[in-house]
Amino acid sequence: MKFLARVAPGELTRLDAEYYEPAALVIDSLVRSRRHKLLGECIHEGYRVVYHGVDEVGDEASIPFLAPSDIDENGDYNIDQIATVVPIGYLNQYPKGLAIANEILIEVKGNTAKVALVKVEDANALMVSGSLYKARVIAGTDPRFIASYLSSKHGSRLKRRVISNVNISYIGKDDLYNLPVPDPSSDAQHYIGSKVHLAECLRGWAQSLLREIKDSFRAIHSYSSSRLLGSWRQAGASLNEERLDANFYAPPALKLINSLATEGGFQIASVVKLVNHTGFDHTRPISYFEIGGIDIVTGCAWPDTVGPGEAPSRARNIIRPWDILVSTVRPERKNVGIVPPSSAGQLVATTGFAVLRAATPQAASFLWGFLRSDAATEQLMRWNTGATYPAIDEDDTLQVFMPLISEDKMHRIGERWMQIPVLLVNAKSLVNCARLLVEALIEGKITEAELIAAGKDADADRALLARLRDDGLDGAGTRLFPDIDALFELIEQVQGTEADS
Repeated sequence: MKFLARVAPGELTRLDAEYYEPAALVIDSLVRSRRHKLLGECIHEGYRVVYHGVDEVGDEASIPFLAPSDIDENGDYNIDQIATVVPIGYLNQYPKGLAIANEILIEVKGNTAKVALVKVEDANALMVSGSLYKARVIAGTDPRFIASYLSSKHGSRLKRRVISNVNISYIGKDDLYNLPVPDPSSDAQHYIGSKVHLAECLRGWAQSLLREIKDSFRAIHSYSSSRLLGSWRQAGASLNEERLDANFYAPPALKLINSLATEGGFQIASVVKLVNHTGFDHTRPISYFEIGGIDIVTGCAWPDTVGPGEAPSRARNIIRPWDILVSTVRPERKNVGIVPPSSAGQLVATTGFAVLRAATPQAASFLWGFLRSDAATEQLMRWNTGATYPAIDEDDTLQVFMPLISEDKMHRIGERWMQIPVLLVNAKSLVNCARLLVEALIEGKITEAELIAAGKDADADRALLARLRDDGLDGAGTRLFPDIDALFELIEQVQGTEADS
């Protein structure tokens, strides 16, 4: 960040140059020129509890320890995926560190970019890191509106402006409390906040389907890191001439394969083909899929946009939506992703993936679910080679046995699991929608009256969402919601599911 700014002596309140960044000063002026409050006026007294958690506590009872690294760019976290914990015995020493429902969490140490809300079901079920400032918003203020503002590009810019310290970035309490916050009417706030709530509902449905996948294959096999303890013998006649490593003949994988084969199971090679197409246009941008882009929690593969001529040397495989990407490195991590149907442009994957293609999206979704199971992981680990950098070959993925299932049942179940990437893509777009609407409000591109009208009338809501592009309201970029009708149908399904439960 480079800029030149002149500050009158009477306006010089800090000596760090970043505080006077011209773009930040413009945003600060825009927010303060309309009805606004200071953040400290929007929240009750908050807390930072300086405790770092531990990786394991043995047999002692514990609760998860939520750190900024556990929160994604959309402000979401999964309590079941938090590795660091806090012994129950420490809770009496740090009672203010316990999470409170709908409490806003603001990263104030380190990256200072993350903002999240404590889920209702996680209240008193996790402790919050001291890198996050935690506070409840006052009555009449929508916490999701505040979170959307603080994580928007304008809110983020104003937070960066007040960062202190050289070695570790830090936002002090006074600076945090003095941040200007737009203060539209409660109806306008609620309309923007409702988009985040809808995103939470879509993610919740996706999480229930992900649990369904785990439960579907749980009884087949349980993968354990201690499974190779002990010794075993293998008859000479059954040795593979290319494999003399003991792990290849370990009992857990062999027993599993024999069991599946005896019960009519079949190798995945009979229902997928290995894809290895190359030759994309290097003069155009690509959507690049690499191993780090797979969300291990959801199994969805999210691409990065790479400009013309900038593609890495390993970007070679041309892929398409609903392809299954199996990482050939560290298979125990279950780095198996599916290419979402929302992926657009030239889709190119790293050579670090084995790309599998099924006959239908339904079959692909079912097979993707199975390849993330313990049963598939056990079999893939059998083909591992290398001690310091364990990996498998592309062809090894075709050797995996799966349980007997009819084509009709695979289609029926896969059709349900197809919804997962669709739900998550729309959830991300709804979170982005809320941020873009806050930015449009600050910039004067939309009025409170328009937001209130959209909150009360479905046609006005649709019309407003149709104006959103990925670069802002009425922007020149890609439409944020390419199919408004499909979005509303999805929302109606989720709301109907909630009503039935």
